[in-house]
Amino acid sequence: DIVSRFGGGGSSDKAQTSASSKPFVFSINNIRILDAGADFVDLAKGVTHTARNLVLEVPFVSNLPSNIEIFTEPRFSAVLNGTPFELKGTTKPFTDTRETYIEIKFDNLSLPYYISYLPFKPSFVVKSGDAGIAMTVSYIQKTGAAQEFKLKGTFELKGLAVEDTAGKPLVALKRLGVEIAEFAL
Repeated sequence: DIVSRFGGGGSSDKAQTSASSKPFVFSINNIRILDAGADFVDLAKGVTHTARNLVLEVPFVSNLPSNIEIFTEPRFSAVLNGTPFELKGTTKPFTDTRETYIEIKFDNLSLPYYISYLPFKPSFVVKSGDAGIAMTVSYIQKTGAAQEFKLKGTFELKGLAVEDTAGKPLVALKRLGVEIAEFAL
């Protein structure tokens, strides 16, 4: 009956309408990928990107009516090109509010390594610099009200040196830290 539920052949229009009017319900539990790794060879840029110690966990996600008010807590972490990265959250993706909180953390992300991925050809050269983020992003969609999007946390640049294409210094920072108490849209 799977084919008929999703509009496949062989069933009457009445059966298809009846099946498609019922919501598709599911419950998935204990999805875990532990200590995985991957390499991505970018031939166009001549760079190999690596992911090591990769962890992906989705302990529970369900749209069953009895479960939609339970927070789902997905988590992703890895060492990406030598930089520890962590993304974890709590969300109620099937409620009316779509209440979601995400924590993003990484430190010592090498900016020169990624500068070639800008969507334009820069008129500057990033000689050195590392970035770090420890942020929390929240989103709530309220019925009959504006959506809430909030951001709080810290952003840091360390050892930044930027030159023009002739090699003249444009920017040099030992450390720049920005703390966002709360930014709301």
